[in-house]
Amino acid sequence: RIREALEWIRDLKNKDVTLDAEYFETLVNGLCRADRIADALEIIDIMKKKHLIDGKVYGIIISGYLRRNDVSKALEMFQSMKESEHLPMTSTYTELMQRLFRLGEYEKGCMLYDEMLEKGVEPDTVAITAMVAGHISQNHISEAWKVFKSMEDMGIRPTWKSYSVFIKELCK
Repeated sequence: RIREALEWIRDLKNKDVTLDAEYFETLVNGLCRADRIADALEIIDIMKKKHLIDGKVYGIIISGYLRRNDVSKALEMFQSMKESEHLPMTSTYTELMQRLFRLGEYEKGCMLYDEMLEKGVEPDTVAITAMVAGHISQNHISEAWKVFKSMEDMGIRPTWKSYSVFIKELCK
């Protein structure tokens, strides 16, 4: 029902009703999920003019590109986000790291994790587990253990899912 949502936004715009970023974000998310990234980028242009864009909205577009398996466009958007000085969310870093690891781009995935830490973006259980899986996939078991154990230093309790991913990766 994206067409109706777009019409609704146009109608509100014509009536000079100010929309919160949340409404635009919802529309961008829906457009990306419907594989209409070009339309979502048009909404982002509107958001930029209204200074409503943030790292979360960029992350939605990046996820859309990754769902399409267009990693180069996702990385382009990621770079554009950083150049416009918006801080990526943990989930955006995590999605990109996971995809890079799956593509055999181990070093690039590790660089993203290091960048995330340097910029002060707090990793969560999913990000740390992705990093552990990346290390194990390259047979860097001691590095995987260091990252896994760093969870406790960060005040994060490993979940059963974290343990199960670690064990599953070790058994491959």
